[in-house]
Amino acid sequence: YLTVLAKLNSEELDVLIEKVEQCARECPQAQTLSQYVLCQIYFERKELEKCFEEAEKLLDTDFDIKGRLLQVNVLAEFGQYGKAMESLFKALDLFKNDWEIHAVIKLMQDRIISAEIEKRLKSKQEKIKEQEKNLFELGLLYLRQGDVRKAIESFQRIVESPDLKLRADILIGRCFLELGRFDLSITKLIAVLDQIRDTDVALANKVRYFLSINFINSGNISSALAQLEDIMTTDINFPNINEIISKFKQESFLDLSG
Repeated sequence: YLTVLAKLNSEELDVLIEKVEQCARECPQAQTLSQYVLCQIYFERKELEKCFEEAEKLLDTDFDIKGRLLQVNVLAEFGQYGKAMESLFKALDLFKNDWEIHAVIKLMQDRIISAEIEKRLKSKQEKIKEQEKNLFELGLLYLRQGDVRKAIESFQRIVESPDLKLRADILIGRCFLELGRFDLSITKLIAVLDQIRDTDVALANKVRYFLSINFINSGNISSALAQLEDIMTTDINFPNINEIISKFKQESFLDLSG
């Protein structure tokens, strides 16, 4: 009954505690078991400090090992792996032949290795993020200086940070536009547009505007106007959009009515 009770997470903590204490009162021979179940409840509910404190009362009882292992789990939850291993080896000195302690030591060693791997991967990702942020800012500086090729080189080295890469790809498209490589600019910007057309309307319209400039410079007026009309369908107040379309209509490049 007590073991099942510890898993009844739907009840309030104070209700569960009262039930366990009631069991201890009504069945004195189950008092130590009640204390262990109480510790389990605290652990399951993430009342870790209270669990550690209550598990201390299990030492030198029939539930000594279980109490120590609960304390080890609490220490591990806090990330105090060194103290957890100390507690395990202390327990092993007291209970040299207990298979459960040996098993937990192996599990804890694996957990420590996994935590260290995760820590190093996180550190690596943070370093990459910082490096790519620096590359992006360097590319902007080159672009402002007018060194478009070096700007492209910096932007192209951004590959691991999705949001930053998206912004870098847009700027690469702009750089190719400035170099007169309209074909490369169009290819890059269309690829970007495919990623954001449904998720970021404002940014997508800026990309469409750059695409229209590329198409105009390439002599592909119909495609340019198609991009401008797409902008109008989502943002009629986009800067200068009405004037630009009116200009093309007046010059009879394309009949916008269809």
